[in-house]
Amino acid sequence: MKNIIFNIKNYKIVILLAIMIISTGMATAIQFIKGTMVNNAISKNSTGLVTQITLFFIAMVIEVTFYYVEWRYDNYLISNTFYDLKQKIISNAMKFTNHNRDFDNKKATQIISNSVSSLEYTYYEAWFGNLYWMLRIVFVLTSLLLINVPIALVLLVLMIAPLGITKLFKNKIAQMNKTYIDQLGSNLKKYENILNNLTQLHVFHAHDFFFKKINHELLKERNERQASRNFQFILNISYSFISYFSNFAVLAISMLLIFKGSIKIGTAVTLLGLVDQLSMPILSLSRNLSSIHSSIAVRSELNNAIIPGTVKTKVKFNKQLKVNGLKVQLKNSQINYSDVTFNKGKSYIIKGKSGLGKSVFIQSITGLLPFKSGTVTYDKKQINHSCKDDVFDNMKVVQAKNILFDETVINNIFFDRKPSKDEYQYCLNLLPKSILNKESIDTLSTGQIRRVLLLRGLLSKASTLIFDEPTANLDSVTSQSFWQLVFQWQSHSEHTLIVISHTDDNKVVDQFDNYLDFNELVTKYC
Repeated sequence: MKNIIFNIKNYKIVILLAIMIISTGMATAIQFIKGTMVNNAISKNSTGLVTQITLFFIAMVIEVTFYYVEWRYDNYLISNTFYDLKQKIISNAMKFTNHNRDFDNKKATQIISNSVSSLEYTYYEAWFGNLYWMLRIVFVLTSLLLINVPIALVLLVLMIAPLGITKLFKNKIAQMNKTYIDQLGSNLKKYENILNNLTQLHVFHAHDFFFKKINHELLKERNERQASRNFQFILNISYSFISYFSNFAVLAISMLLIFKGSIKIGTAVTLLGLVDQLSMPILSLSRNLSSIHSSIAVRSELNNAIIPGTVKTKVKFNKQLKVNGLKVQLKNSQINYSDVTFNKGKSYIIKGKSGLGKSVFIQSITGLLPFKSGTVTYDKKQINHSCKDDVFDNMKVVQAKNILFDETVINNIFFDRKPSKDEYQYCLNLLPKSILNKESIDTLSTGQIRRVLLLRGLLSKASTLIFDEPTANLDSVTSQSFWQLVFQWQSHSEHTLIVISHTDDNKVVDQFDNYLDFNELVTKYC
């Protein structure tokens, strides 16, 4: 069964409704008690007056108590819903099951930081408010029907009018709000990018250039917010007019009935009290519906983000990896690769000029980047060209990017695995103990980060390792230590090594079993 409210179980809504029924019932009952109190006071019925005062106090305490319970439960529902939404979004992005990588590393951040939180008042609080207002409408209209049918019918008509206005403009409201939310997310990424490059701003005196660009985006954000809110205000003023008009209509009818002697003064007090309770729902219900409609596009985006991706098929490289007729389409170019075969237990060095597509090749044959045509065959299993296979059970890739997780150095190498004494000692070949024991990566140099990444690969227990520019940012001594370690690792008969490198050290190149010159194996079309 579909949830009534986005991502909240229906049984929790039933609990909320039960709490609201008690508080709303007491609020309505108070209006009848007030009317009876007035009639008892006019008729000088002291016993009845004391009884009604006591009942008023009890009803008031119950109403306020359940308001508090309702607010606490609202907070519980929203907090847990946000936790659940963010957990699902992060989980899906981290599983690498969505093949639109733009969603995974950019869109997910925007959705988590902006879209989820934007629903608190525009959607959830509006929904909870509407549940309360709808209950109040039911209680009040039922009461009014019992007291005076014409007044109940007048209020029913006035109540329906704002809802029609809201429905008429719901798509426009939704689109304007979505545009504003998207601009917030876009600006957030720009702020992060600029703040991560403050040194370059200073060195190249580029402050004015980027400030003008970000100021332009801030103006767009401001204008989109103003446009969205101004349109909402136009709708709100129409709701307010209808709300005040309903008060005026009931007051006029009540005074007319009192003038004719059709109702008592106490009944008129009850009527006016009930109308006061109903005028706010008419206004708030319409406003909340506008808010709910404004979040349609955001909820659609969230719904797509929380749907689990397809589980990738596990593929292993046990004997031979064949690449035939591989063509990769990039944004502004197409790269065609000659046929290449990798055999288990051998070492391969890939060389070629920069920008030729060496890294693209590795990403494509390992399912990290989709390819246009050709075949990539692991033993006898062809992997899907749209990245729907997982080849990393016994294969690991250390990319050229020097990016670590915001974790300890040890956790960046071993993750959830505690290193043995021998593994810890092995790490000391590339990193001193003072660096290895660091609780944060914030002070690591580029070269030290590179060494952490190399150790991550070497100690991953994979039978196939692929390194992209492993000795970039390393000094000659550390580079030699790495080559010694990697060839020592590859000496195992079942270990396969593939390295992209610009090294000119012939002693290193000669230790590889195979040399792949991509200057001859690649054709690139722009």
